[in-house]
Amino acid sequence: MGNQANVQRSEHMWSNGNMVIIRTQGRIYRVLAETLTQKSPVFKDLVEDLPAAPVNYLEGDLVLDVQDDAEELEMFLRAIYDTEFTFPTIESPFDLAAMLRLSHKYRVFFLRRRALQQLEQVYGIILFDLSKRYILGTAHWPEPLRLRVQVLTRNFNPRAHLVAIKSLVEVGALWLLPAAYYELCAYDIRAIQSAGPTWDVLEVSEKSAFIAGHSEVYRSYSKFITFLFKQGDSLG
Repeated sequence: MGNQANVQRSEHMWSNGNMVIIRTQGRIYRVLAETLTQKSPVFKDLVEDLPAAPVNYLEGDLVLDVQDDAEELEMFLRAIYDTEFTFPTIESPFDLAAMLRLSHKYRVFFLRRRALQQLEQVYGIILFDLSKRYILGTAHWPEPLRLRVQVLTRNFNPRAHLVAIKSLVEVGALWLLPAAYYELCAYDIRAIQSAGPTWDVLEVSEKSAFIAGHSEVYRSYSKFITFLFKQGDSLG
């Protein structure tokens, strides 16, 4: 065992076992405080810089109140603590958008990066990337991962695209917006406008931009189809 007098604690891999409770929408989560504060500088500030006002404790553990959706927060915490909960297991576009928002809000950058990487498979930033998401497997995106990306891509609908666009704007991932707008505008305008609350909460300027983009996409389609017919006539 060696001389115990020479044993030193690791600075980064020594847990004091302190727990913290996070509370939202009537649900509570009890997690290891050190892991949370190491991954999230926002939670680190919440734990270490306690306000002068009375602080809540439950069974001796600090309680932090947040204003997030309970289901989304649980998924987010599982991604931090559960080694089996790894990307790209998320196949719901709404869960993916929530993961992006929460990882950005709490500055958990490795989760933010993974969420953006997965969204880049849906919203390719160059035309080849945009088209290959259904058909190609590569060394970087092997076959099982490719199939999951296909499932995610096909789960998108007008409402999912609207949610994704709002999330991309919120986190500043503006380089994905052109492809996201294009994907949305390829749908029938009635399908976009019937996306329920997701459409209703948009600003008038945002709705106008979608409608203008939709009209432009369809004008481009018409020009392209007309061109193809003319080429066919000339060959015939």
